Amino acid sequence: MGYVERSLIPGERVVFKTRLHWIIFTKAYFLALTGVVGAVLWGRYAPLVVAGVLAAISAFCAVSRRLASEFAVTNRRVLLKYGIFEKHSMEILLSKIEGVIADQSLLGRLLGYGTIVIEGTGGMKEPSRMIADPLRFRLMVHEQIEDGEKVRTVSEHADSGR
Repeated sequence: MGYVERSLIPGERVVFKTRLHWIIFTKAYFLALTGVVGAVLWGRYAPLVVAGVLAAISAFCAVSRRLASEFAVTNRRVLLKYGIFEKHSMEILLSKIEGVIADQSLLGRLLGYGTIVIEGTGGMKEPSRMIADPLRFRLMVHEQIEDGEKVRTVSEHADSGR
């Protein structure tokens, strides 16, 4: 059970959950490829071993980051969590969100990753970089805000009819 599931309050349900995109492994891939190219060009295994060790360290760090990061939209709030040793978590009620920005580069659009910036009341901005499917994340936040407003409007209308 992850952070999001442990953080749910009664009556709350997860409508969308994502993690960091696999693009965070790019450095490890590049280091491994560099080792292979170096071994072929120089005919020695030393570049392969050095680059292999660096690639393994980089991959371990990327896996750790990916497993330790969670981004979720529930029917009541947005939850963002980063970190293993130093955990940074943020929970924002949907009613306190003023805007959601999804930012993608050309490569991000092609591969399906980007940055989400949650703009909360009081000028607070919380960027989350390299998350998978940021456009869907933004859409789900907007849908949940709209659903919450419909529920409030219906209950206010019912209360005024008394």
